[in-house]
Amino acid sequence: MTNRQDRIHQFAIPTPYPVGPINVYLIEGDPLTLVDAGPRTESAYQALVKGLADLGYRPSDIEQIVVTHSHADHIGQLSKFVESSDAQVLSHHAEYYWLVDFEGEWKRQASFYGAFLRQAGLPDEQLAMMAQAVSMGAYLGASIPETRLHLLEDGDRIEAGNAEWHVFHMPGHASGHVVLYQPEAGIIIAGDLLLAHISSNPVLEAPARGQSERPRSLVQYLNSLQRLAQLEASRTLPGHGPTIENHRELVAERLAFHQRRLERVVEALTNGQQDAEGASSGPGQPDEGQTPYQICQALFPDLPPQDIFLGISEVMGHLDILEGEGRVVAETRNGQLRYRIAQALPGSTAGPLDQAHAGQHDQNPDRPTQD
Repeated sequence: MTNRQDRIHQFAIPTPYPVGPINVYLIEGDPLTLVDAGPRTESAYQALVKGLADLGYRPSDIEQIVVTHSHADHIGQLSKFVESSDAQVLSHHAEYYWLVDFEGEWKRQASFYGAFLRQAGLPDEQLAMMAQAVSMGAYLGASIPETRLHLLEDGDRIEAGNAEWHVFHMPGHASGHVVLYQPEAGIIIAGDLLLAHISSNPVLEAPARGQSERPRSLVQYLNSLQRLAQLEASRTLPGHGPTIENHRELVAERLAFHQRRLERVVEALTNGQQDAEGASSGPGQPDEGQTPYQICQALFPDLPPQDIFLGISEVMGHLDILEGEGRVVAETRNGQLRYRIAQALPGSTAGPLDQAHAGQHDQNPDRPTQD
């Protein structure tokens, strides 16, 4: 995708991930700006170099790189571009450690994942497979010097391509996810907050350094979607997939999707409780609840092992909402986190998804959200 009027060029960069190519954007003008940088593979680097060369540029010409979020498919080439240019890297402060200490932050997150997934009820063999996969992840990115990093805050305005862009902190898919908005042109660069072909996953994350509570990713994600819908735009440029022409309509679809998925979690908990009662001496027996892994199995019975983390991330997001609404109760028993349906209360309050349209259909009700 190239638009000579606003001088924004899209490079579809290959990735080794199921989500497919990532969209890296070049904004021509002053300063010459790259938005995201693709995965850390040679094929990705060559695709970026070719995309730049086709427009008459080299990596050394890049003056500024904006990071929408620090997932590996978006920052893998960052250190290489920093080494070959004088570019400043702009990122939300919540992504700081991913950028200046990638390996250390990966190991910190991996330690949290291992402990949390065990608490979520994953069997030992799945935990072992997960640990092996995670151990390889520290090589998916590389740190950059702190002196090359400029930290962004919500409400900041930056220059890119002879235009002023508004910076919005819109977490949920990642704690430090930002969206860029050019109101005069009606353009949003959305990162992975809103994708046309799939619903973004509210990725489980460790508590921020110095904090004890993990982010409630899906709660943040839904709030960010609602905020995104308030922006006036004719084109939304996503991190993956085709350009979005009507972002508000797609936001409504995503909200409706999660409303239905929320009720499927309730249904899975209810069915599990009934099964437990049937296996005991009958109604009235204590409900021990279900682990997030058991709920994940009920929702996604054919989920391949490599997608278990995405499944657990989504289940936890919906459980966070249900717990916040008082519809489920969480307990820790024998080192495992368990959820059960709370006693119904009259006049329950509306949840964060009630404004969604109810007439849409799940893209695939038996798969977790992706990316």
